[in-house]
Amino acid sequence: MRVVEEGETPPPNPAASAAMALILKALQVLSQRTIIALASLFDLALCGTVFFLAYGVSADPKILQLWAVGGYAVFVLLVLYSRRK
Repeated sequence: MRVVEEGETPPPNPAASAAMALILKALQVLSQRTIIALASLFDLALCGTVFFLAYGVSADPKILQLWAVGGYAVFVLLVLYSRRK
C-alpha cells in the first residue's frame, strides 16, 4: 500500500476496464431481453382475458354474450396484429 498524493492519479487498469465493459454489455443485453419478455407477457395477458371471458360465458351463453366475446376476441387479434407491424 502507498499513499496517493492529490495531484497523482493511479494508472488505469486495462483488465478492470475490460471487465467493466463486459459487465455493462451483459446488463444491456439482459435489459433488452427483459423488455422483450414483458412485451410477450402483455400478449399472453390479452389472450388470457379472451379465454377467461369465453370460459365464463360458456356456462349459460346468451346470443349477446357470444357476440360480445367474439367482438372482444377480434379486437384483441387486431391489437396483436397491429403491434406486430
